[in-house]
This record gives sequence, structure tokens and C-alpha cells, in this order.
Amino acid sequence: MGAIAAELGRLQSALAPRIALHLTSSPVAGDDRLAGHGTIAQVAGDLEQLRSLGAGTVVLDPFNGDPEETTHPEAAWRALATVAERYTE
Repeated sequence: MGAIAAELGRLQSALAPRIALHLTSSPVAGDDRLAGHGTIAQVAGDLEQLRSLGAGTVVLDPFNGDPEETTHPEAAWRALATVAERYTE
């Protein structure tokens, strides 16, 4: 991508993926596990993998599709705080 951007005389876009955050108390197994789903250790591993791919920023989205969740944002804030606390140790 960098070579193409340079060829066109443009800046290379930064990789900043958005992933759904769904923390669990036990590991999520299987090849179909999504990044951001699983234990804090699994999510931290996902963030490290994204960093190694060039992501300087990752947007964590704690909304899991149920509109009722938005009426009780405390769980989402806890999940985000857990990742921030554990990932930056």
C-alpha cells in the first residue's frame, strides 16, 4: 500500500480497525473466533497481532447488537476499562 501511495503522491492511510469487544470468562475456541471475542488474554493477543500488522489505533466496540444494552452502559464501560487496564500493564 505504501508503494502505491508513494506512486500516486499521496499519504498512506493508517490501519485503524474496529473490532467488536465481547469479553468472556473462559477461552473462546475454534477457527471462527473473531478478534475481540474471548478472554482478556485472547483479546490482548488480538491487539498485539493487529499492532504487528501496522494498526496504531484499534477501535473497540462493546455493543453486541442488542439495543437493550444501550440502556445499561456500565457493562460496556467495564469491558473497555478491563482491556485498558490489562493491555497497558
